[in-house]
Amino acid sequence: SRAKKVQDVERGGGYPDPNNPFIDSKEDTTNGGGYWINHNNNLLNYDLPLPSAPPASDLKSSFDDDGEERTYEDNNSRAHSPPSPPSADSGNTSPYNEYNDKQMLEQEDEAYARQLFHEENEQFYRRPLNAPAIDGRNSGIIPLIDPHNPNLRRPSRKPRTWRPWFTWIVSIIQVIVLIFEFINNNKNTGSFIQTSPFNPMIGPSAGTLILMGARFVPCMRVVQSLENVPFACPDNSTKICSLDDICGFGGFHGKDPDQWYRFILPIFIHGGIVHILFNLLFQIQTGTYVEKNIGFPRYGIIYMASGIFGFIFGGNFAQATVPSMGASGSLFGIIGFLLLELFHNWKDIVNPCWELTKLLLMVGITFLLGLLPGLDNFSHIGGFVMGIITSLILIPGIIDASKLQKRATLFLRIVALPIAILCFAVLITNFYSGDPAQKCPWCKYLSCLPVNGWCDFTGLSNTTTTTTNPGS
Repeated sequence: SRAKKVQDVERGGGYPDPNNPFIDSKEDTTNGGGYWINHNNNLLNYDLPLPSAPPASDLKSSFDDDGEERTYEDNNSRAHSPPSPPSADSGNTSPYNEYNDKQMLEQEDEAYARQLFHEENEQFYRRPLNAPAIDGRNSGIIPLIDPHNPNLRRPSRKPRTWRPWFTWIVSIIQVIVLIFEFINNNKNTGSFIQTSPFNPMIGPSAGTLILMGARFVPCMRVVQSLENVPFACPDNSTKICSLDDICGFGGFHGKDPDQWYRFILPIFIHGGIVHILFNLLFQIQTGTYVEKNIGFPRYGIIYMASGIFGFIFGGNFAQATVPSMGASGSLFGIIGFLLLELFHNWKDIVNPCWELTKLLLMVGITFLLGLLPGLDNFSHIGGFVMGIITSLILIPGIIDASKLQKRATLFLRIVALPIAILCFAVLITNFYSGDPAQKCPWCKYLSCLPVNGWCDFTGLSNTTTTTTNPGS
Protein backbone atom coordinates (compact mmCIF):
# COMPACT_ATOMS: atom_id res chain seq x y z
CA SER A 1 0.00 0.00 0.00
CA ARG A 2 1.32 3.43 -0.96
CA ALA A 3 -0.26 5.28 1.92
CA LYS A 4 1.43 8.04 3.89
CA LYS A 5 2.97 7.17 7.23
CA VAL A 6 1.33 7.30 10.64
CA GLN A 7 2.51 9.80 13.21
CA ASP A 8 4.81 8.04 15.68
CA VAL A 9 3.03 9.27 18.80
CA GLU A 10 5.62 7.70 21.10
CA ARG A 11 8.23 10.16 19.82
CA GLY A 12 5.94 13.17 19.95
CA GLY A 13 5.26 15.58 17.12
CA GLY A 14 2.43 17.62 15.73
CA TYR A 15 -1.09 16.56 14.91
CA PRO A 16 -2.05 18.62 11.83
CA ASP A 17 -5.12 16.52 11.04
CA PRO A 18 -8.05 17.68 13.23
CA ASN A 19 -10.01 14.52 12.44
CA ASN A 20 -7.36 12.06 13.52
CA PRO A 21 -4.36 13.09 15.64
CA PHE A 22 -2.63 9.80 14.90
CA ILE A 23 -2.07 10.55 11.20
CA ASP A 24 0.84 12.77 10.32
CA SER A 25 1.08 15.51 7.71
CA LYS A 26 0.92 14.72 4.00
CA GLU A 27 4.64 14.60 3.48
CA ASP A 28 6.49 11.43 2.52
CA THR A 29 3.51 10.05 0.61
CA THR A 30 5.63 8.46 -2.08
CA ASN A 31 8.14 6.63 0.05
CA GLY A 32 6.21 3.38 0.19
CA GLY A 33 5.49 1.54 3.38
CA GLY A 34 2.11 1.20 4.94
CA TYR A 35 0.04 1.74 8.02
CA TRP A 36 0.25 -0.73 10.85
CA ILE A 37 -0.40 -0.34 14.57
CA ASN A 38 1.68 -2.70 16.65
CA HIS A 39 -0.80 -4.23 19.09
CA ASN A 40 1.93 -5.39 21.46
CA ASN A 41 2.69 -1.84 22.65
CA ASN A 42 5.94 -1.69 20.70
CA LEU A 43 7.07 1.21 18.56
CA LEU A 44 5.01 1.79 15.43
CA ASN A 45 6.51 0.08 12.39
CA TYR A 46 6.38 1.80 9.05
CA ASP A 47 7.62 -1.15 7.01
CA LEU A 48 4.68 -3.51 7.50
CA PRO A 49 1.77 -3.52 5.03
CA LEU A 50 -1.61 -2.06 5.87
CA PRO A 51 -3.87 -4.80 7.29
CA SER A 52 -6.51 -4.01 4.68
CA ALA A 53 -4.00 -4.08 1.83
CA PRO A 54 -2.30 -7.49 1.71
CA PRO A 55 0.76 -8.21 -0.42
CA ALA A 56 0.33 -8.33 -4.16
CA SER A 57 0.45 -12.13 -4.17
CA ASP A 58 -2.75 -12.25 -2.11
CA LEU A 59 -4.74 -9.78 -4.24
CA LYS A 60 -7.61 -10.88 -6.40
CA SER A 61 -7.22 -8.95 -9.61
CA SER A 62 -9.29 -8.71 -12.76
CA PHE A 63 -7.20 -6.92 -15.29
CA ASP A 64 -5.04 -7.72 -18.24
CA ASP A 65 -1.98 -6.19 -19.73
CA ASP A 66 -3.72 -3.85 -22.15
CA GLY A 67 -4.59 -1.24 -19.51
CA GLU A 68 -8.30 -1.87 -19.10
CA GLU A 69 -10.10 -1.30 -15.81
CA ARG A 70 -8.56 -3.09 -12.82
CA THR A 71 -10.23 -4.09 -9.54
CA TYR A 72 -8.31 -4.85 -6.32
CA GLU A 73 -9.93 -6.78 -3.48
CA ASP A 74 -8.49 -7.52 -0.07
CA ASN A 75 -9.52 -9.70 2.85
CA ASN A 76 -11.93 -7.02 4.10
CA SER A 77 -13.88 -7.09 0.80
CA ARG A 78 -12.71 -3.56 0.07
CA ALA A 79 -12.39 -2.77 -3.61
CA HIS A 80 -11.38 0.28 -5.53
CA SER A 81 -11.07 0.94 -9.21
CA PRO A 82 -8.41 3.37 -10.28
CA PRO A 83 -9.06 5.26 -13.47
CA SER A 84 -8.19 3.59 -16.72
CA PRO A 85 -6.30 5.41 -19.44
CA PRO A 86 -8.53 7.88 -21.27
CA SER A 87 -10.08 6.73 -24.52
CA ALA A 88 -10.63 8.77 -27.59
CA ASP A 89 -14.40 8.77 -27.03
CA SER A 90 -14.14 10.45 -23.66
CA GLY A 91 -13.40 13.84 -25.07
CA ASN A 92 -10.29 14.12 -22.93
CA THR A 93 -7.37 14.41 -25.29
CA SER A 94 -4.71 14.85 -22.56
CA PRO A 95 -2.12 12.09 -22.61
CA TYR A 96 -2.40 9.31 -20.06
CA ASN A 97 -0.14 9.96 -17.07
CA GLU A 98 0.83 6.92 -15.02
CA TYR A 99 2.00 9.17 -12.19
CA ASN A 100 -1.50 10.69 -11.85
CA ASP A 101 -2.91 7.18 -11.67
CA LYS A 102 -0.50 6.39 -8.87
CA GLN A 103 -1.40 9.57 -7.00
CA MET A 104 -5.11 8.79 -7.16
CA LEU A 105 -4.43 5.34 -5.76
CA GLU A 106 -2.51 6.90 -2.90
CA GLN A 107 -5.31 9.36 -2.16
CA GLU A 108 -7.87 6.58 -2.03
CA ASP A 109 -5.64 4.49 0.24
CA GLU A 110 -5.13 7.52 2.45
CA ALA A 111 -8.86 8.12 2.81
CA TYR A 112 -9.44 4.50 3.75
CA ALA A 113 -6.56 4.59 6.22
CA ARG A 114 -8.02 7.67 7.89
CA GLN A 115 -11.32 5.85 8.36
CA LEU A 116 -9.55 2.73 9.66
CA PHE A 117 -7.52 4.56 12.28
CA HIS A 118 -10.44 6.73 13.28
CA GLU A 119 -12.48 3.60 14.04
CA GLU A 120 -9.56 2.04 15.96
CA ASN A 121 -9.15 5.27 17.91
CA GLU A 122 -12.85 5.33 18.77
CA GLN A 123 -12.72 1.72 19.98
CA PHE A 124 -9.74 2.50 22.19
CA TYR A 125 -11.35 5.40 23.99
CA ARG A 126 -14.80 3.83 24.36
CA ARG A 127 -13.63 0.93 26.49
CA PRO A 128 -11.90 0.78 29.90
CA LEU A 129 -8.16 1.17 29.79
CA ASN A 130 -7.61 -2.31 31.18
CA ALA A 131 -10.04 -3.99 28.79
CA PRO A 132 -8.79 -5.88 25.71
CA ALA A 133 -9.25 -4.45 22.25
CA ILE A 134 -12.23 -5.41 20.10
CA ASP A 135 -10.12 -7.86 18.12
CA GLY A 136 -8.87 -9.55 21.32
CA ARG A 137 -5.49 -7.83 21.26
CA ASN A 138 -4.11 -5.07 23.44
CA SER A 139 -4.45 -1.73 21.72
CA GLY A 140 -1.14 -0.26 20.64
CA ILE A 141 -2.50 3.26 20.20
CA ILE A 142 -0.81 5.65 22.60
CA PRO A 143 -3.26 8.32 23.86
CA LEU A 144 -2.30 11.97 23.85
CA ILE A 145 -2.73 12.23 27.63
CA ASP A 146 -1.55 9.83 30.30
CA PRO A 147 -4.46 7.49 31.12
CA HIS A 148 -3.02 6.94 34.62
CA ASN A 149 -2.53 10.62 35.49
CA PRO A 150 -4.74 13.29 33.83
CA ASN A 151 -2.29 15.97 34.97
CA LEU A 152 0.23 14.73 32.40
CA ARG A 153 0.09 16.31 28.94
CA ARG A 154 1.22 13.04 27.38
CA PRO A 155 1.93 9.54 28.65
CA SER A 156 5.17 9.18 30.56
CA ARG A 157 5.26 5.48 29.80
CA LYS A 158 3.39 2.91 27.77
CA PRO A 159 -0.22 2.66 28.97
CA ARG A 160 -0.18 -0.69 30.76
CA THR A 161 -2.52 -0.98 33.71
CA TRP A 162 -1.50 -3.41 36.45
CA ARG A 163 -3.94 -4.91 38.88
CA PRO A 164 -3.23 -3.68 42.45
CA TRP A 165 -2.85 -7.18 43.89
CA PHE A 166 -0.19 -6.21 46.41
CA THR A 167 -2.22 -3.37 47.91
CA TRP A 168 -5.32 -5.48 48.33
CA ILE A 169 -3.48 -8.51 49.73
CA VAL A 170 -1.58 -6.40 52.27
CA SER A 171 -4.76 -4.56 53.26
CA ILE A 172 -6.61 -7.83 53.82
CA ILE A 173 -3.73 -9.19 55.91
CA GLN A 174 -3.71 -6.04 58.04
CA VAL A 175 -7.45 -6.34 58.72
CA ILE A 176 -7.10 -10.03 59.63
CA VAL A 177 -4.21 -9.25 61.98
CA LEU A 178 -6.29 -6.57 63.72
CA ILE A 179 -9.07 -9.10 64.28
CA PHE A 180 -6.57 -11.46 65.90
CA GLU A 181 -5.36 -8.58 68.06
CA PHE A 182 -8.87 -8.14 69.44
CA ILE A 183 -9.22 -11.88 70.01
CA ASN A 184 -5.90 -12.10 71.87
CA ASN A 185 -6.67 -9.02 73.92
CA ASN A 186 -9.99 -10.53 74.95
CA LYS A 187 -8.18 -13.75 75.86
CA ASN A 188 -5.61 -11.89 77.98
CA THR A 189 -7.74 -9.20 79.59
CA GLY A 190 -11.36 -10.23 79.13
CA SER A 191 -12.05 -7.25 76.85
CA PHE A 192 -11.62 -6.84 73.10
CA ILE A 193 -10.18 -3.34 73.51
CA GLN A 194 -8.17 -1.67 76.24
CA THR A 195 -10.45 0.32 78.51
CA SER A 196 -8.25 1.05 81.53
CA PRO A 197 -6.53 3.21 80.54
CA PHE A 198 -8.58 3.73 77.39
CA ASN A 199 -6.79 3.25 74.09
CA PRO A 200 -7.80 6.27 71.95
CA MET A 201 -7.18 4.22 68.82
CA ILE A 202 -9.94 1.82 69.98
CA GLY A 203 -7.61 -1.13 70.09
CA PRO A 204 -5.83 -3.64 72.33
CA SER A 205 -3.35 -3.02 75.12
CA ALA A 206 0.37 -2.49 74.68
CA GLY A 207 1.06 -5.97 76.06
CA THR A 208 -1.12 -7.57 73.39
CA LEU A 209 0.53 -5.52 70.65
CA ILE A 210 3.97 -6.66 71.82
CA LEU A 211 2.82 -10.28 71.78
CA MET A 212 1.53 -9.78 68.23
CA GLY A 213 4.92 -8.53 67.01
CA ALA A 214 5.07 -4.75 67.46
CA ARG A 215 8.54 -3.22 67.43
CA PHE A 216 9.70 -3.41 71.05
CA VAL A 217 13.44 -2.92 71.40
CA PRO A 218 13.87 -5.01 74.61
CA CYS A 219 12.66 -8.03 72.61
CA MET A 220 15.24 -7.40 69.88
CA ARG A 221 18.49 -6.58 71.66
CA VAL A 222 19.87 -6.13 75.15
CA VAL A 223 18.82 -2.86 76.79
CA GLN A 224 21.17 -2.46 79.74
CA SER A 225 18.86 -0.17 81.67
CA LEU A 226 16.14 -2.85 81.62
CA GLU A 227 18.13 -5.96 82.48
CA ASN A 228 16.78 -6.20 86.03
CA VAL A 229 13.44 -4.48 85.54
CA PRO A 230 10.35 -6.62 86.33
CA PHE A 231 7.61 -6.72 83.72
CA ALA A 232 3.88 -6.79 84.35
CA CYS A 233 2.10 -9.62 82.58
CA PRO A 234 -0.04 -8.78 79.52
CA ASP A 235 -3.19 -9.94 81.33
CA ASN A 236 -3.10 -6.76 83.48
CA SER A 237 -2.78 -8.86 86.62
CA THR A 238 -0.38 -8.21 89.46
CA LYS A 239 1.80 -11.15 88.43
CA ILE A 240 5.35 -10.62 87.22
CA CYS A 241 6.40 -12.06 83.87
CA SER A 242 9.78 -12.61 82.29
CA LEU A 243 10.87 -10.83 79.14
CA ASP A 244 10.42 -14.10 77.27
CA ASP A 245 6.77 -14.15 78.31
CA ILE A 246 6.31 -10.51 77.35
CA CYS A 247 7.81 -10.96 73.88
CA GLY A 248 6.15 -14.26 73.01
CA PHE A 249 6.95 -16.16 69.78
CA GLY A 250 8.50 -18.94 71.85
CA GLY A 251 10.95 -16.66 73.63
CA PHE A 252 14.57 -16.25 72.57
CA HIS A 253 16.82 -18.82 70.95
CA GLY A 254 19.70 -17.85 73.20
CA LYS A 255 20.20 -15.90 76.36
CA ASP A 256 19.83 -12.48 74.76
CA PRO A 257 16.81 -11.03 72.92
CA ASP A 258 17.03 -11.74 69.19
CA GLN A 259 13.63 -11.10 67.61
CA TRP A 260 14.90 -9.21 64.57
CA TYR A 261 11.68 -9.87 62.65
CA ARG A 262 10.04 -7.12 64.68
CA PHE A 263 11.39 -4.76 62.02
CA ILE A 264 9.00 -6.43 59.53
CA LEU A 265 5.91 -7.58 61.44
CA PRO A 266 4.85 -4.10 62.68
CA ILE A 267 3.95 -3.12 59.10
CA PHE A 268 0.92 -5.41 59.38
CA ILE A 269 -0.03 -4.49 62.97
CA HIS A 270 -2.16 -1.50 63.97
CA GLY A 271 -3.00 0.08 67.28
CA GLY A 272 -6.75 -0.02 66.77
CA ILE A 273 -9.70 0.71 64.53
CA VAL A 274 -8.97 4.43 64.16
CA HIS A 275 -5.35 3.73 63.30
CA ILE A 276 -6.07 1.16 60.59
CA LEU A 277 -8.90 3.20 59.05
CA PHE A 278 -6.64 6.19 58.47
CA ASN A 279 -3.91 4.02 57.00
CA LEU A 280 -6.22 1.95 54.80
CA LEU A 281 -7.93 5.06 53.47
CA PHE A 282 -4.65 6.41 52.17
CA GLN A 283 -3.25 3.01 51.22
CA ILE A 284 -6.21 1.97 49.08
CA GLN A 285 -6.75 5.38 47.49
CA THR A 286 -3.15 6.32 46.71
CA GLY A 287 -1.48 2.92 46.87
CA THR A 288 -3.73 1.38 44.22
CA TYR A 289 -3.08 4.35 41.92
CA VAL A 290 0.69 3.97 42.25
CA GLU A 291 0.62 0.19 41.91
CA LYS A 292 -1.55 0.37 38.78
CA ASN A 293 0.96 2.79 37.33
CA ILE A 294 4.28 1.08 38.15
CA GLY A 295 3.26 -2.54 38.79
CA PHE A 296 3.26 -4.70 41.91
CA PRO A 297 6.98 -5.70 41.78
CA ARG A 298 8.21 -2.10 41.98
CA TYR A 299 5.43 -1.04 44.32
CA GLY A 300 5.98 -4.00 46.63
CA ILE A 301 9.71 -3.36 46.93
CA ILE A 302 9.23 0.34 47.67
CA TYR A 303 6.45 -0.40 50.16
CA MET A 304 8.33 -3.06 52.12
CA ALA A 305 11.76 -1.41 51.99
CA SER A 306 10.33 1.89 53.23
CA GLY A 307 8.34 0.28 56.04
CA ILE A 308 11.23 -1.87 57.27
CA PHE A 309 13.72 1.00 57.13
CA GLY A 310 11.27 3.24 58.98
CA PHE A 311 11.18 0.81 61.90
CA ILE A 312 14.96 0.36 61.81
CA PHE A 313 15.39 4.13 61.94
CA GLY A 314 12.91 4.39 64.80
CA GLY A 315 14.55 1.49 66.61
CA ASN A 316 17.79 3.46 66.69
CA PHE A 317 16.46 6.74 68.08
CA ALA A 318 12.90 6.32 69.43
CA GLN A 319 12.06 5.44 73.03
CA ALA A 320 13.19 1.84 73.50
CA THR A 321 10.46 0.98 75.99
CA VAL A 322 7.48 2.03 73.88
CA PRO A 323 6.12 -0.41 71.28
CA SER A 324 5.55 0.91 67.79
CA MET A 325 3.51 -0.42 64.90
CA GLY A 326 1.74 0.67 61.71
CA ALA A 327 2.16 0.85 57.94
CA SER A 328 2.81 4.56 57.65
CA GLY A 329 6.54 4.16 57.09
CA SER A 330 5.59 2.24 53.96
CA LEU A 331 3.01 4.84 52.97
CA PHE A 332 5.51 7.65 53.41
CA GLY A 333 7.75 5.69 51.06
CA ILE A 334 4.97 5.86 48.47
CA ILE A 335 4.77 9.61 49.06
CA GLY A 336 8.50 9.74 48.39
CA PHE A 337 7.89 7.97 45.09
CA LEU A 338 5.18 10.48 44.13
CA LEU A 339 7.54 13.36 44.89
CA LEU A 340 10.28 11.86 42.75
CA GLU A 341 7.85 11.09 39.93
CA LEU A 342 6.71 14.71 39.98
CA PHE A 343 10.26 15.90 39.32
CA HIS A 344 10.79 13.08 36.84
CA ASN A 345 7.88 14.31 34.67
CA TRP A 346 8.10 18.00 35.58
CA LYS A 347 7.89 19.32 32.01
CA ASP A 348 4.83 17.25 31.24
CA ILE A 349 2.76 18.11 34.34
CA VAL A 350 0.02 20.65 33.67
CA ASN A 351 0.70 22.67 36.84
CA PRO A 352 3.81 21.18 38.48
CA CYS A 353 4.39 23.96 41.01
CA TRP A 354 0.90 23.58 42.45
CA GLU A 355 1.22 19.79 42.60
CA LEU A 356 4.56 20.14 44.39
CA THR A 357 3.09 22.64 46.86
CA LYS A 358 0.22 20.30 47.75
CA LEU A 359 2.56 17.36 48.21
CA LEU A 360 5.02 19.26 50.41
CA LEU A 361 2.23 20.75 52.54
CA MET A 362 0.76 17.31 53.16
CA VAL A 363 4.12 15.82 54.11
CA GLY A 364 5.08 18.81 56.27
CA ILE A 365 1.82 18.83 58.21
CA THR A 366 2.08 15.10 58.88
CA PHE A 367 5.66 15.42 60.09
CA LEU A 368 4.52 18.14 62.49
CA LEU A 369 1.71 15.92 63.77
CA GLY A 370 4.35 13.25 64.35
CA LEU A 371 5.81 15.42 67.11
CA LEU A 372 2.74 14.76 69.26
CA PRO A 373 2.85 12.03 71.92
CA GLY A 374 1.95 8.54 70.77
CA LEU A 375 3.20 8.99 67.20
CA ASP A 376 6.43 7.49 65.89
CA ASN A 377 7.79 10.25 63.65
CA PHE A 378 11.03 8.33 63.15
CA SER A 379 9.19 5.70 61.14
CA HIS A 380 7.65 8.45 59.02
CA ILE A 381 11.01 10.09 58.32
CA GLY A 382 12.82 6.82 57.67
CA GLY A 383 10.12 5.53 55.35
CA PHE A 384 10.03 8.78 53.40
CA VAL A 385 13.81 8.84 52.89
CA MET A 386 14.00 5.19 51.84
CA GLY A 387 11.00 5.67 49.55
CA ILE A 388 12.90 8.34 47.63
CA ILE A 389 16.07 6.24 47.44
CA THR A 390 14.33 3.08 46.24
CA SER A 391 12.25 5.11 43.79
CA LEU A 392 15.45 6.39 42.20
CA ILE A 393 16.31 2.76 41.54
CA LEU A 394 12.90 1.54 40.40
CA ILE A 395 11.03 4.46 38.82
CA PRO A 396 10.06 3.61 35.22
CA GLY A 397 11.74 5.52 32.42
CA ILE A 398 10.09 8.07 30.16
CA ILE A 399 9.00 6.91 26.70
CA ASP A 400 10.80 9.54 24.62
CA ALA A 401 13.70 10.28 26.98
CA SER A 402 16.78 11.76 25.35
CA LYS A 403 20.16 10.08 25.55
CA LEU A 404 21.19 12.54 28.26
CA GLN A 405 18.07 11.74 30.32
CA LYS A 406 18.64 8.01 29.95
CA ARG A 407 22.26 8.34 31.04
CA ALA A 408 21.29 10.52 34.01
CA THR A 409 18.61 8.02 35.05
CA LEU A 410 21.05 5.13 34.79
CA PHE A 411 23.63 7.06 36.81
CA LEU A 412 21.11 7.79 39.58
CA ARG A 413 20.06 4.14 39.70
CA ILE A 414 23.68 3.01 40.01
CA VAL A 415 24.35 5.55 42.79
CA ALA A 416 21.09 4.98 44.69
CA LEU A 417 21.47 1.21 45.01
CA PRO A 418 24.65 1.25 47.16
CA ILE A 419 23.24 4.18 49.15
CA ALA A 420 20.17 2.12 50.05
CA ILE A 421 22.31 -0.86 51.04
CA LEU A 422 24.61 1.40 53.06
CA CYS A 423 21.69 2.97 54.95
CA PHE A 424 20.39 -0.43 55.99
CA ALA A 425 23.84 -1.72 56.94
CA VAL A 426 24.84 1.33 59.00
CA LEU A 427 21.61 1.59 60.99
CA ILE A 428 21.32 -2.14 61.65
CA THR A 429 24.92 -2.21 62.88
CA ASN A 430 24.28 0.86 64.99
CA PHE A 431 21.12 -0.69 66.45
CA TYR A 432 22.98 -3.72 67.78
CA SER A 433 26.00 -1.80 69.10
CA GLY A 434 25.04 -0.53 72.54
CA ASP A 435 22.41 2.15 73.02
CA PRO A 436 22.09 4.13 69.76
CA ALA A 437 20.10 6.91 71.44
CA GLN A 438 23.11 7.83 73.57
CA LYS A 439 25.14 8.49 70.42
CA CYS A 440 22.62 11.09 69.28
CA PRO A 441 20.78 12.53 72.31
CA TRP A 442 19.20 15.34 70.31
CA CYS A 443 17.67 12.97 67.74
CA LYS A 444 14.72 12.32 70.04
CA TYR A 445 13.42 15.80 69.25
CA LEU A 446 12.60 14.63 65.72
CA SER A 447 9.67 12.74 67.24
CA CYS A 448 8.61 14.86 70.21
CA LEU A 449 8.36 18.43 71.44
CA PRO A 450 10.28 19.38 74.61
CA VAL A 451 7.12 20.47 76.43
CA ASN A 452 5.21 18.89 79.34
CA GLY A 453 7.85 16.18 79.61
CA TRP A 454 6.92 14.63 76.26
CA CYS A 455 10.56 13.73 75.55
CA ASP A 456 11.45 12.52 79.07
CA PHE A 457 9.53 9.25 79.16
CA THR A 458 11.84 6.37 80.09
CA GLY A 459 9.71 3.70 81.75
CA LEU A 460 7.39 0.95 80.58
CA SER A 461 3.78 1.90 80.14
CA ASN A 462 0.64 0.87 78.36
CA THR A 463 1.26 3.76 76.01
CA THR A 464 1.88 2.72 72.42
CA THR A 465 3.27 4.66 69.52
CA THR A 466 1.62 4.37 66.16
CA THR A 467 2.53 5.49 62.71
CA THR A 468 -0.03 7.64 60.95
CA ASN A 469 -0.62 8.03 57.25
CA PRO A 470 -0.01 11.34 55.47
CA GLY A 471 -3.70 12.05 55.20
CA SER A 472 -4.56 11.68 58.88
